[in-house]
Amino acid sequence: MPLDNGFPEILRQYLSQIGHSPRFVQKQTLGTRLFHDLDVYGDTADEYMILMSEEFNVDLTGFDFEKYFPTEFYQGSFFALHLCTMFPSRWVRFRYFEPISTFKPLTLRMIQNALETKKWNYD
Repeated sequence: MPLDNGFPEILRQYLSQIGHSPRFVQKQTLGTRLFHDLDVYGDTADEYMILMSEEFNVDLTGFDFEKYFPTEFYQGSFFALHLCTMFPSRWVRFRYFEPISTFKPLTLRMIQNALETKKWNYD
């Protein structure tokens, strides 16, 4: 199925290497946010950034992970982990414990820019 959302080839390659299907990519826009819209955080977000650095040679000097993503278990208390296990919905994990607005949006447009310029130009 051809992609008609205007994504440049380098962004489509990146999203494909992450494991997203062409059908999934076609539904996204350059304004799609990794954490806020796609629920990407923790180790998964880390893998996204490592791929950008290692496979696409993007210099991520100055990239501050904690500004854009929560860590895998950012609410490290026993109670929080137990509650998240009992009620694993996104609402409980993020909105109850820490406002989603705490994290800056990282959009596909920002990723495209980094892939094209080979440098992280934000923060």
